[in-house]
Amino acid sequence: MKLSDVFVRTTLKVGSGLDNAIADAIDYCIENNILAEFLQKNRDEVMVMLCAEYSFEDFKADTEMLIQEQAKQIEKKITR
Repeated sequence: MKLSDVFVRTTLKVGSGLDNAIADAIDYCIENNILAEFLQKNRDEVMVMLCAEYSFEDFKADTEMLIQEQAKQIEKKITR
C-alpha cells in the first residue's frame, strides 16, 4: 500500500489542504507502525518529497475517488 493510498483513505478531507493531509498520513503510518522508524527519522524529507511529487491532478483524482467511494457506501445504506 502506498503512502498516498493511506492518506486518501484515512485523512483526506475536502478543503483540508495537501500539506495537512500528508502530515496526517505520516502520523497515521507512525501510529500504526507502517514504516514508523523511517518516518520518525525522515519526516521532514518525506513531507517535502511527497508535496513535490504529489501533483494537483493526483490530489484531484484521489479526492474524486474518495467521493465516489463514499457515495457508494451511502447508496448501499439507502438501498438496504
